Amino acid sequence: MGRERLQTAALRVLAPIAYPGAVSHPTPALRVLVFGEQRSGTTLLSEVLQAQPGVVVLARQQLAPMLYSAFRELGLRADQLLGARQQHVLRRKAGLPEGVQADTVDGVHRAVLADARAHSDQHAAHVLHGPIEAVEGLLQSPDVRCLALVRDARDVILSRAYRGEQRLDEALLAWKATSARLHALRDHARLEVLRFEDLITEPDRELGRVAALLELASPLALPAADAEGRPTLQNSSFALLERAFDPSAVERWRAHMDNRAVRYAQWLCERELRAWGYAIDPELQPSPRERVRFLRRRAVVEALELPRRAKNAVLARALPSLLDE
Repeated sequence: MGRERLQTAALRVLAPIAYPGAVSHPTPALRVLVFGEQRSGTTLLSEVLQAQPGVVVLARQQLAPMLYSAFRELGLRADQLLGARQQHVLRRKAGLPEGVQADTVDGVHRAVLADARAHSDQHAAHVLHGPIEAVEGLLQSPDVRCLALVRDARDVILSRAYRGEQRLDEALLAWKATSARLHALRDHARLEVLRFEDLITEPDRELGRVAALLELASPLALPAADAEGRPTLQNSSFALLERAFDPSAVERWRAHMDNRAVRYAQWLCERELRAWGYAIDPELQPSPRERVRFLRRRAVVEALELPRRAKNAVLARALPSLLDE
């Protein structure tokens, strides 16, 4: 990671020259990715950032369609020059006004975030639920920082099932694949990986890591409460919470040990769960008969390597819900 550290150091040295009027940040304005799978605490962290005077957060998922199209569908590099048709498509998906110069994916991303800033030295952030290729590509630029959230797959899938999602197979495979690639990036100089559970139980420590990565002049504040004193955030938690960063949001899966989705999640993602320091519960280990069902299910899902739209349609028809199986 020597190249990334040298780029970051150079950016710090050049900051007073490039931004002589900036006093609230030791570095020029940064682009900040709040990355994680759905139901992993990205909303919570983005709202904490939004409360800081030196940070602006874009509307939820505003840049997601452009980044998904660029990195997953078109397979572009962040610094690759765009053709006329590619520019038209990506600029339209990003909502970039005409007349703004941007001829690479990185340029489109930078232009949209620059337009969102109230003043030139303000950091601009946005939530991104994928693809992981966007994180890998955009981190090549020295003004990009990534705050990546990881949450126990058993709680992720339980939360997504609770809100009525049906394509839990795809959600688990996405968590598994993203988790493995994120683990390989974890030592990147401009990326900080936070476990959701650590953020909830040790908010001061974890938010201190966030402030250090973004080089904020003041500590990050905790989110506000509503009129009844309850936190207004943490939509990853499917129950009322008594306070912000309520520890009851952690390990909810332990109250649902007989849930098929929870059992399948531990079996499918065991290696990745261990890599992030999550304990594997022996009581969730499948029986021989259940293991055969799980193997068959994974084989069917992984075999459906069709184009994205066709895959969604086939999965919706061919596979029963994990909860109804």
